[in-house]
Amino acid sequence: MNSLYTLDIIYLIASVTFVVGLKMLSHPDTARKGNLWAAFGMGLAIIGTIFLYESHYAVRDSFKLMLILEQSV
Repeated sequence: MNSLYTLDIIYLIASVTFVVGLKMLSHPDTARKGNLWAAFGMGLAIIGTIFLYESHYAVRDSFKLMLILEQSV
C-alpha cells in the first residue's frame, strides 16, 4: 500500500513538470528547455508506472513488457 502513495506522488510531480514544460513551449527562447521538462515529466510517469504499479496481473504484464522491449531492439 505504501508504494501506491509513492506512485501518486510521482504522478503529481510528473504532471506538474509536464504542464510546466508545455507552458514553456509557447515561447521560442524557452522551447528547448520546455521540451526537456515535458520529456522528464513523461519519463518519470512511465518509470514510476513500470516499477511501482501493482496489479493482479503483474507477472503477466511484466512478461509482456519484456517481450515488447526485446522486439524493439
